[in-house]
Amino acid sequence: MKVIALLGQKGGTGKTTVATALAVRAAQDRKNVALIDLDPQGSAAKWSKRRTEPNPANPAVAARQAFELGETLDVLEKGGADWVLIDTPGKIENAALEAIKHAHLVLIPVRPTPLDLDAVKEIKNLLAFAGDPPAYVVLNSIPAQGHKHELAREVIEKRDGLKVCEAALCQRAAYADAMITGQTAGEYEPKGKASVEIDRLYAQVRYLVNSISQHRVSSISSISRSSISQNRKVKKSHA
Repeated sequence: MKVIALLGQKGGTGKTTVATALAVRAAQDRKNVALIDLDPQGSAAKWSKRRTEPNPANPAVAARQAFELGETLDVLEKGGADWVLIDTPGKIENAALEAIKHAHLVLIPVRPTPLDLDAVKEIKNLLAFAGDPPAYVVLNSIPAQGHKHELAREVIEKRDGLKVCEAALCQRAAYADAMITGQTAGEYEPKGKASVEIDRLYAQVRYLVNSISQHRVSSISSISRSSISQNRKVKKSHA
């Protein structure tokens, strides 16, 4: 099971938009997907209730508190979940920290504005406190024209030392309009530009999650082999 946490120090960065878009896209890819809403505002949970039309790509959405996260993840793993996305509150608090500790990958939606860029510094400190899990910034709501997103990417990479996803989401009405009807932009306008952006982001996130998981398995295997080897040497020395 892969756990992906959506993190942001402030509200309005697009965490819920990105979380729901990735959850639905993964479900369309025939994955068993769950979305946990840790935000007291319950934006993802409210979005889910608006999905009244029958849809095979419906992720399971549940509102939880931070202290329930570990137990909920255990239940989902036993139930066969492939992906679990965690939508965290729009500020640094216990819920965000708990999500990071359980995540294989942390995604940080950031708009290319001075306030959003300033908040990245605090997010980096929180990541360090949680053990520096793999984390990538997702540039969101970028102007469809111009180079503002390129400047934001440069600041985040050089000043904050964080990696930025190649795929980005532009400022398009489809994202907001889709949320009103309990959809994602990819469902709202299947042939629109926003749908293409979601596909690109999903492809990159899927690659990152699989790569990180394989690396962790290899690392654990290496540690185990090393431990076995050391135990054998100790036994021989006592023989």
